Amino acid sequence: MPRSTHQRRREFIARLVRKAGFVRTSELSGRFGVSTVTIRQDIDALSAEGVVQRTYGGAVSQIDSAEDTAFDLRSSANSEAKIRIGRAAARSIKPGETILLDSGTTTIEIARHLPENLGITVVTPALNIALEAGAKSGVEVLVCGGRLNPKTLSTTAHEIVRSFSEIFADRLFLATYGVDVEKGLAERSVEVAETKRALIRAAREITLVCDSSKFGSAGPILISPLNIVRRVITDDRIAPDDLAWLRAERIAVDVV
Repeated sequence: MPRSTHQRRREFIARLVRKAGFVRTSELSGRFGVSTVTIRQDIDALSAEGVVQRTYGGAVSQIDSAEDTAFDLRSSANSEAKIRIGRAAARSIKPGETILLDSGTTTIEIARHLPENLGITVVTPALNIALEAGAKSGVEVLVCGGRLNPKTLSTTAHEIVRSFSEIFADRLFLATYGVDVEKGLAERSVEVAETKRALIRAAREITLVCDSSKFGSAGPILISPLNIVRRVITDDRIAPDDLAWLRAERIAVDVV
């Protein structure tokens, strides 16, 4: 019996997801000339077969799509820019502040450059950041527990979300996998995205710290719209269009 049109379409969608890791419903709709409702039905069918995982706005591969790259490997990418961003973020911290430090290869540079003897408190889910911050004189460190992700050296899962519900910090220095100026902040893992939303709720003010390569590098899981961010600290390779968009939205930008 010949394969039906929807069977052929679903097989092609499965190949696209395996190749790209993530595909958007809207892009598939345009590509195949069918409605987004039909594409969602295709994704649901593939998800039921264990071929893909449905997520916000599309589908991700079931195989290694949400794996975090090793911390040391990610640290080596754009390392000079991350050091500049971390140093600039650390300089902005005021005496007596309670700050949340997200896990990540840029936020650890903030920990390494923290000012000493200012009576600040650092709250973090990342073990390596806690160790760096704890080595600084006059810095109190609180570590929020959960299940350890050995690839990111941070804790995730429902326990950490409950922990952050009891915290209200002056500022969060937030990292992210990708930034789409229109869609918002994105991650590859549902658990990591959930942890970051808990961090966002626990802070009075949010500063996004990310090198310019993160812009336009969207992930499959939406964390939040970009308008929750008050300030962005990034490097001087940010695209002029992205910089103009941020400033038009009245988001302060520090280019270092």
